[in-house]
Amino acid sequence: MAYFQLLILLFLMSFTTPLSSTSTAYEVLEGYDFPVGLLPSGVLGYKLDNSTAGKITNNKLYYLSGIEVKVAIFWLSLVSVTRNNDELEFSVGLANTDFPVSNF
Repeated sequence: MAYFQLLILLFLMSFTTPLSSTSTAYEVLEGYDFPVGLLPSGVLGYKLDNSTAGKITNNKLYYLSGIEVKVAIFWLSLVSVTRNNDELEFSVGLANTDFPVSNF
């Protein structure tokens, strides 16, 4: 799971957000109703880049690119993360899987 958290961190370094640039990465996640556990502990900063892929809105990270997850022996590109109540749905396009928010 730590590898996935690192990938999310790399993604979050390049998304658009209406929150203040002085917010911590954890505050940004919480502001969009995501658990701070999507990021590894100890994140000191982040950079927002409006020109790259990836968007964040309440309960949804989407248009992701460059983030891959290993499923069995295959590497699949993660395209979105959606919060549905107490579940996070991770989508790789044609397939998705849910995890309890409490895991993060």
